Amino acid sequence: MSSTRRGGRHTTTIILVALAGAAATWLFVAEKGRVTTEERQARHGRVFTAWRGDDVEKIAIVSSQGSFTVVRRHPDERDDRSFSIESSEGVAPADPQSVDQILSTLDLATFRREVPKGSVDRSAMGLDAPKVRIEIVMGDLTARLTIGNDAPAESGVYAEVDGDRVIVVAATLAKAIDVGEGALRDKKLVPYASPDLAKITLAGASVARFERATWPASRGTAFRLEGGGPRVDARAFRDVVEGLGSLAAEVLIEGESAPDEAKVVITLTPKEGPDAVLALGAPCPGHADLVVAARRAPTKLVGCVAADAITAFLRPRTAFEDRHIVGTSRDELIEVKVSASGQTLEMARRGTGFFVRKPEEQSVPDVAARGFVDALIGATGDLESVAAKDLDGDGAATLRVISRPVAEGDPERIETLQIGPIKAGKRAIRREEDGAGLWVAETAVRPLLVGELVLRDRKIIDVPAEKVREVAVLEPGTEQRVRRAGSAIELVQPRGTGLVADEQWGRELLDRSAQLEAMRWLASADDGSFDLAPPRATIEIRIEDQLGKPESERTVRIALGARGDDGTFAQVVGKPEVFLAPPEIEAAAMRPLIDRGAFSVRTADVKRLLVRAGTHAPFELEKRDGALLAVVSGSKGALSRASRIRDGLDDLVAITAVAVGDAKKEQGLDAPVLTLEVTPIEGRPYRVVVGAADVLGGSAIHYARRSDVDATFAVAPSGVRTLVEALR
Repeated sequence: MSSTRRGGRHTTTIILVALAGAAATWLFVAEKGRVTTEERQARHGRVFTAWRGDDVEKIAIVSSQGSFTVVRRHPDERDDRSFSIESSEGVAPADPQSVDQILSTLDLATFRREVPKGSVDRSAMGLDAPKVRIEIVMGDLTARLTIGNDAPAESGVYAEVDGDRVIVVAATLAKAIDVGEGALRDKKLVPYASPDLAKITLAGASVARFERATWPASRGTAFRLEGGGPRVDARAFRDVVEGLGSLAAEVLIEGESAPDEAKVVITLTPKEGPDAVLALGAPCPGHADLVVAARRAPTKLVGCVAADAITAFLRPRTAFEDRHIVGTSRDELIEVKVSASGQTLEMARRGTGFFVRKPEEQSVPDVAARGFVDALIGATGDLESVAAKDLDGDGAATLRVISRPVAEGDPERIETLQIGPIKAGKRAIRREEDGAGLWVAETAVRPLLVGELVLRDRKIIDVPAEKVREVAVLEPGTEQRVRRAGSAIELVQPRGTGLVADEQWGRELLDRSAQLEAMRWLASADDGSFDLAPPRATIEIRIEDQLGKPESERTVRIALGARGDDGTFAQVVGKPEVFLAPPEIEAAAMRPLIDRGAFSVRTADVKRLLVRAGTHAPFELEKRDGALLAVVSGSKGALSRASRIRDGLDDLVAITAVAVGDAKKEQGLDAPVLTLEVTPIEGRPYRVVVGAADVLGGSAIHYARRSDVDATFAVAPSGVRTLVEALR
């Protein structure tokens, strides 16, 4: 009996515990669906008294633009914010940013006032037949909002929240949530990311087919042209990849099929899954600045994009052929090994710089390492057949480049190049990676084979600008020389009447000479291919290492040879090494350093002016009452002619000095097209003659001289034309 009682009491206890647990579970579940007091207080003044954005599972929208539902794809994964749109048209991906935007609008929405229940007229307020209905499911919490008619006196709109509260909200809120499914659809036309692609085909005016390469690489060099073609150029291919990634419709074309016409059809073959096909370039209806971009497969989407968005896909196949000898980039490269003429140079990355491992370990100046790497990754050639015999012989070399892995766990990328001897100014190179052959200019390869020069600092002269006291530029038969004279620039050579230094150009030459740096070292000695014996010109740079102490003076002479593609071959006189000088130093040295202002004829300085041009009657002006006026003011058209002559005189300016000394016959100054007899307010009278027309530096000019300046100048034709036409 007692045992039975004990068993009954035990059973009762179990039942009570179970009931208590069930009640607790019910209360917990019920609480999840309720709005807590804390939530209400925290959201005072907001449309919704509670908002649980991380739990959003579904948004149902019914409006004048149709009805559809936005459904979260993986509601159990809080970090996954991807949604789909379900409607009568089917299922389509939603644009995450657009969905987040409408959710944020609803979350932050405020109301102007709450309408007392006794004042609610549902029919008049449009709540029985609302313009917009939205329902947001956030786990166990569901929020509802309906938008009714305008509240004119308040510049707002009536709305009902959760079926029990009528409020007035801003009209802008009503407009923001009155959307169709097109506004929330994902407008990206490309369904795959570039790492997922195995092949890409561009079919337009020409056809280019790319397939993923077998070697480990990033950027465009991870692809080659189909059928064993050469490696794809990373620079050109990057535009394709970026273009695909950003290909999104600015305007969706609803309910229309893709047009048959297209400027280019792109087929994307993923590593797994069906091909994607995009047709681009047909005119966009109603949008002259856009073109149609239609995804034909695996799902259909038709929209319009900016016309220039398809430019990258219209290039011919040849534009994608990689003509660079290596496919790596500066940031990816970690090791270089060059074997040539029985010597080996091995350079490896250390931190942000490099060091030499062989022939013996030592550091490398940053500028020297940068110059070597830039020459390596910038070297290009012509893709042509290379035979085994083109790679053998004296001067042949091997170059190996190692690049960091694309991703953790991937192998390093190793590029090996076989480099042949010099033949007719070029070297044959075979890229083992893709088997392509190139013929590369010797000048592009030479910086890679200079051995110990890679260790050398590229600075030729590195002193404060004020320590460069004088610079001379010596060419066969001519000499220009400028020097600092206090804060001014003085012309030492050439000498002649009216000649002074051009302050701007003279100072630029002096300053650039103080910071002269080789773009890269080219050779240990001149082999006769640089046109340095004799040099085309020599720059003499006089440096005073201790200012005010002539005994500290030294002179550095730079010989200039032939011009390369991106600079000038140069050599420090007395040293054998050859380097590439930057184009700026030659530009500064080879221009005339004579002041162009010496030619100018300023109207304000003229007392009397006589203008002659060919067989036309001369015209004379004189200064009266502060203005240059016609001497015979009553003659026909005198006022107009005087005005045009003043304008022409202001436009008659020198572009540059051309030569010092006597005029040359070919300059046409002995039979001038225009002559000015000038009597200045101060000083002696002088004569200006304008001769033959010519082209200088790609611009039209006339040769001209002043009788009191011992130089010939180039002047713009506009002033000459105005003065000549004034006499007609």
